Amino acid sequence: MKTLWTMVFVLILLSSCKRGESNFFCEECEIVIDKTAPIELESEVIIHEDSLLSPNDITLLDDKLIITSLDNTSAIFNVFTNNGQHITDFGTIGKADNEFTFGARVTQVEGHDFYVNDVNTCSLKKMNIDSIIDSKVCVISKSIKTAPRALNAFMVDDTLLIYEQETFDNYELFRDKISKSTNNPAIKLYAPRNSPSDYYQSKMSYNKNNNMIVAAMKNSNQVNFLNINTGFRRAVRITNGNEYSRDGDKQRYQYYCGITTNFQYVYALYMNQTLDDAFEKRKNMCIHVFDWKGNYIKSLQTKDYIIKISVDKKNEWMYALDNDGRVYRYPLKN
Repeated sequence: MKTLWTMVFVLILLSSCKRGESNFFCEECEIVIDKTAPIELESEVIIHEDSLLSPNDITLLDDKLIITSLDNTSAIFNVFTNNGQHITDFGTIGKADNEFTFGARVTQVEGHDFYVNDVNTCSLKKMNIDSIIDSKVCVISKSIKTAPRALNAFMVDDTLLIYEQETFDNYELFRDKISKSTNNPAIKLYAPRNSPSDYYQSKMSYNKNNNMIVAAMKNSNQVNFLNINTGFRRAVRITNGNEYSRDGDKQRYQYYCGITTNFQYVYALYMNQTLDDAFEKRKNMCIHVFDWKGNYIKSLQTKDYIIKISVDKKNEWMYALDNDGRVYRYPLKN
């Protein structure tokens, strides 16, 4: 009997799930209340702040790290080992086929291949990290045209491209044939709202194994899941139960600021600060972990004020970047 009551208590306290109000992705947003303490992570600094120029993103490819640095005019991308040893740099500034603009970031990883979405040149470029390291130059094996303001873009297969395009009145997800001979119907993601370019911004990731896209929202407290084949969609909000009063709060918040995924889990970096404090006022940072069906698994926490994360495919290590240019490494606890 004692075991039964313990199970009931844990279910109520750990993941009380309620239906939320209408949201901007699907009919209802599921609210998951988690009052348990997050798992504390211990960090090790592997790259110090004087090694990078205004870094703003981090991507792990097996045992290599790609750091995107927007103020480095000689090369946008810096390559390090997963121990923090510098290997090479690549990515000349410009708009030629083998160059990049400051709107470029890595959006997709497939083994040692990766894709860079360059918003300003409307292109998605495929590269191989081993070829870049061996040749000491930027080798682009494929470049695909996207569309203006395609903030998130992914290759589904050799013939199909999917991207999220910001417009004046809405966001939509477009599925384009590479040949451009035919386009599939666009998937409308959100209901119209004033200033959608501010409200609907999100960090997206794509899982090729199950055709799922996940979006961690910037100014809306939710993580969205979408199957691009079946149309299944789910919106989830994680809360400790003390944030409902914000629904009528006129103050704007930065909720999620980063996302990383592997084939098993989704890691969404939760900032949860007012726009005045976001990226300025240091605080403990939380990472919400989900499976690809949108089920909430657990929360992790670090005392480091990190702004971007990347996790290895075995869920053994997390790498993170802070606002001062430090790169941290964390062993992940089960």
